[in-house]
Amino acid sequence: MKFDVQKFTDKACNFLQNYMRDNNLNKVVIGLSGGVDSATALALAVRALDPDRVIAVTMPNGVLGFKDRDDARLAAETFGVKDLRDVDISPAVETFCEMLSSDQPKCVGNISARCRMITLYDIARREGAIVLGTENKTEHFLGYFTKAGDEVSDIELIRDLWKTQVRELARSLGVPREIIEKAPSARLWEGQTDEDELGVIYELADQILKALVVDQKQDEDLVREGFQTQDVAKVRELMAGIAFKLQDVPFPKV
Repeated sequence: MKFDVQKFTDKACNFLQNYMRDNNLNKVVIGLSGGVDSATALALAVRALDPDRVIAVTMPNGVLGFKDRDDARLAAETFGVKDLRDVDISPAVETFCEMLSSDQPKCVGNISARCRMITLYDIARREGAIVLGTENKTEHFLGYFTKAGDEVSDIELIRDLWKTQVRELARSLGVPREIIEKAPSARLWEGQTDEDELGVIYELADQILKALVVDQKQDEDLVREGFQTQDVAKVRELMAGIAFKLQDVPFPKV
């Protein structure tokens, strides 16, 4: 999973700079969770633009703990972002859950993710900014996102990096170690972690996904290479279950 970190950093920064200039844009808004993905995207945005052109937003909903907010603040301070806003989305989430009679953890999680994007886009509208996404390649191919939620953005910088590559880039950019090493979690409900929910650790998922998606290998090829049959089957199961998420919206043509 090795890649040229410096080359990618330069490419991502140039990409954002050119996009902002070509579209006469000034600022970006990013949801800052306290996790490695958003901290890494924040670091790239600051390097490409400058801290005064980046708005960071934390959006607790009663699940995001003090440590996560502390980590979000640490990331903002590390990269000199002074415009850090805290928007409590708990009232909105509770209203939607009550209105829809949805109290199951996954329902609450999806509603939370969508409320966060509503928040970011409203701030972007008021500030004349665009929303910078924080999705990585692993989450994309596993469908580990909420449609009309955290998948939505105006521009992405780390979308083509596997999770393990994001961590490598984070170290290079100076993201604090405690953020890089914390257990990945979308904070969709109390005690939720990405790897527990997926049923496979990111390092292993990255290797299997790359072999299946990029190298176009068959399951039996991976088993011969030393991967456990159940691990390959788990990743295949996850991919099959979310295939519809990766397709364009279907419609009949005239």
